[in-house]
Amino acid sequence: MAACWVTDFHRRLKPGSSEAANLRLARGVTLLVGIAVTSIACLLASINVVSLWDGFISVEYCKGEKAADVIARVGLEQLKEDWAAAR
Repeated sequence: MAACWVTDFHRRLKPGSSEAANLRLARGVTLLVGIAVTSIACLLASINVVSLWDGFISVEYCKGEKAADVIARVGLEQLKEDWAAAR
């Protein structure tokens, strides 16, 4: 996440920034994302979530095209390309 943020956003918005500044930013982003994810995990643990996967699937069924289907289709297409390249 931090590498993506620094490479895709920060370096384009501030092209003259030094590598030391980019590294400090990456460390800060890593810290903030870690705190956010840990907080979300603690919240989910405290509200007695029986199955996070079941909750994800129930939300996906409410949408038009399910994200799990998209992920599976893209994965299968990549697998076909890899097999074709190996032949």
